[in-house]
Amino acid sequence: MLAFVLAVGIAMRAVLYFARPSLLLDEVRLSLNVAARSWSGLLRPLDYDQTAPPLFLWAEKLATVVGGVNEYSLRAIPFLASIAVLPLVYFLAQRVLKERGAVLATALASFSPLFLQYTRQVKPYAIDVVVALCLTIWALDWARTPQDPRQARRMLPAGIVAVWLSASALFVLIGIALAFALAAPTDRPPARRLLPMVGAWVLSFLPAYWWVYRPAAANPYMQQFWSGSLVSVWKSGASWRLWHAAREILWQTFVGGTTEPPLRPLDDLLVSVGTIAFLLVSAVGLRRLARQAGPVPCAMLTAPGLAVVGASLVGQYPLAARLVLFAVPALIIAVASGWDRILDAGRPGRRMSIAGFAGICAVAPALPLDASIVRHPTAYEDVRPAVREFERRNAPGEPIYVFAASVPAWAFYTTDWSAPDTSRLARMARLASSGGPAFENAAPRGRAIRIGEGDSLAFPFRRGREIIGLYHGAQDRHATGLVQQVPDTNWTTNEARRIRNAATPTVWLLMSHTYGLERSLRGALELCVDRMFQRDGVVLARFTSAPRSSECSQDAALAPRGQR
Repeated sequence: MLAFVLAVGIAMRAVLYFARPSLLLDEVRLSLNVAARSWSGLLRPLDYDQTAPPLFLWAEKLATVVGGVNEYSLRAIPFLASIAVLPLVYFLAQRVLKERGAVLATALASFSPLFLQYTRQVKPYAIDVVVALCLTIWALDWARTPQDPRQARRMLPAGIVAVWLSASALFVLIGIALAFALAAPTDRPPARRLLPMVGAWVLSFLPAYWWVYRPAAANPYMQQFWSGSLVSVWKSGASWRLWHAAREILWQTFVGGTTEPPLRPLDDLLVSVGTIAFLLVSAVGLRRLARQAGPVPCAMLTAPGLAVVGASLVGQYPLAARLVLFAVPALIIAVASGWDRILDAGRPGRRMSIAGFAGICAVAPALPLDASIVRHPTAYEDVRPAVREFERRNAPGEPIYVFAASVPAWAFYTTDWSAPDTSRLARMARLASSGGPAFENAAPRGRAIRIGEGDSLAFPFRRGREIIGLYHGAQDRHATGLVQQVPDTNWTTNEARRIRNAATPTVWLLMSHTYGLERSLRGALELCVDRMFQRDGVVLARFTSAPRSSECSQDAALAPRGQR
């Protein structure tokens, strides 16, 4: 069963990796930094409001040096990390559970949509999980023989390096230190080893925080985006934010799918009932863990998650599924332990059949979304084929209007990375970072857009021009959704005017990550579509200013997915 679970988990991840879908918006923002910057440049605050640990960025840079700037190279490290997570979950679970529970925990990790989602994303979240698992496994080994100096010699450099490889490693190290500090004297390493070690971890973390993590934490846009995920007990609605975070983390881990409003009443009820069920099972599992594995291992598993919750209670760390991914293995092990306890209540002669049925029930909620992701790995923002289509079909002198949310992907896929245009890349970073006129997730302006605004955002590009779109103001914030459902006043009128004025007499339009806002341009363009490429959340169309006719209609701009 373990071999089967590992084989299927690795196979699903391999399918997603080798399908080579285009980089998503957040991925491409980080990838532009990796590809465009030098090794030392990656130590400075990143463009596009990105942040990542220095060692992760250097590993990504090395991957592009070896394999070139492409999706395979950029995703290689997250892909390998996501595979390593599966046996590491088993090794960790094996230290605190019986074999049956360890296999079930591995199955839950293998089929978790949350883990599967970050298999192929150029982000450090999969590395966070690997670092947390390794540190916890080594700490548990040390807890078995607390007097063994060899275990201390392994933990010392591991903690020093971990904070430069994973931002969340601090919470794991805090959990390890607290678990040992609260342990009985016989279960605690000697103070002469433990205290200097914790001091060395702190001394390593302080420059990493000051140099890398503090600028990101102080970023006004990041504070705004994550405000709904900070519990902050002194603010009204703290209990709702904590409950919403629990729903998101548990539901995305074991079932998958969004929990952000607005949800249909039935879906909202299902998410709430499912969350309560998972909480109850995990509570049963933690009680069993504390009784069977002992208080120190149980504390090491739970303390990092509790530290994250504590940080959020004081408004210092968002409770969001991707940001607490490193703590999800402990949650999975708690749920597996709870299932194991429930199975033990069955009749001895029928426990194996019951165990098989329970295992299927445990992973079944995740299977529909897993199958959908694997069956259609290019479902979202597959910009690369659209850019290649434009490069094949555009005529000399034809301009292209690039929707604000498409600017990073457009910059990445139109750059010759063997000889990159550094001035163009720098200009794109200024325009599409927070504070720039093309930052797609900027807050509403609170005013009407002036007609003529953004006219200067047109630049020579190869045989024509690229017209960079203004941001629309329909900002999305984590846990609360869109601030407004429509663009800022006059955005549609102004952008349609810019597109019409650019036509010579033709003009291309590239749009992705739109929240459906492309429909607002439909009635205002007063142009005809004569070429069309639309699929997987991306629209590429060539418009002409020729008079409308029955054969040439705007309606083609919203043709069914896949139609050209």
